[in-house]
This record gives sequence, structure tokens and C-alpha cells, in this order.
Amino acid sequence: MQEIKKILKQNGCERIQAYDDDDNGYGFQFIYGNRSIRFGIKYPSMDDRDICKTETGKGRTLAQIEKAYDQEVRRLFRALLMCLRMKFEIVNSGISCFEDEFMSHTVDPNSNQTYGTMLQPLIEERLAGIDTRPTLFLPGPND
Repeated sequence: MQEIKKILKQNGCERIQAYDDDDNGYGFQFIYGNRSIRFGIKYPSMDDRDICKTETGKGRTLAQIEKAYDQEVRRLFRALLMCLRMKFEIVNSGISCFEDEFMSHTVDPNSNQTYGTMLQPLIEERLAGIDTRPTLFLPGPND
């Protein structure tokens, strides 16, 4: 968490709050300008196949399961840290703006849900039954 707080503070974030729920996951929320941003990761289950079995499918001992679980949690934290670094680098380099990079993690002040959580069902509904294979909009050789 210290690395995450450091990155957030370096980039002008304020009121950084974190929660750690051993059963569910880890999350944090911060203020950037007039926006509240929330990120979280869901902890793996000790029953997940990747945790309780080896790559070959052999069962693990309790000590091995705990070690695999700890490794997966650390991997998730590293991924979250890389995500934040990348997003701030993109914003600070002018490739994209803060609002675009953090839109799905922005908290709606009326519902206290992130916009990503609110919009996902609408996106799924709109795309249901639609051919979403990529379409190239570049001119072809005969155009």
C-alpha cells in the first residue's frame, strides 16, 4: 500500500483511504480535483484451482496452498501498482486526459457506485446480439 500511496501523492491525489477485507479484497479511494476515484482487487479464493493445485493438477499441501495464495495476492498488488503507474504516465505525457483514464473508476456522488459498475449492464445490453467483430475503416486497395 505504501507504494500505491506514494504514486497517488506524487500525482496530486488527496484524502487517500484504503480498506482491507480478508474475505473479499483490497481497495482504496482518493480525491483528484473534484473527483472521487475508487480502485479495488478481489482476493482469490483458497479453493481456486490455481491456488490448491499445481500446474500439472497435483494437489498442494496446506503450506503450499498458503504460499500460492500469498504469491497470487502479491501478483495482484503488483498489477494494480503497474496499472496506476501506467495511467498517470499516460496522463502526464499528454497521451490521454485524467478523465478518460480514470472514468470507469470515478465514483458517482449520488449513488456511490463507480461509473464502470453503473455502465457495464447498459453496455452489455446494447451489444447483445450485435456483431462486434472489428471493422476496419481504412480504405482498401481498390478505394
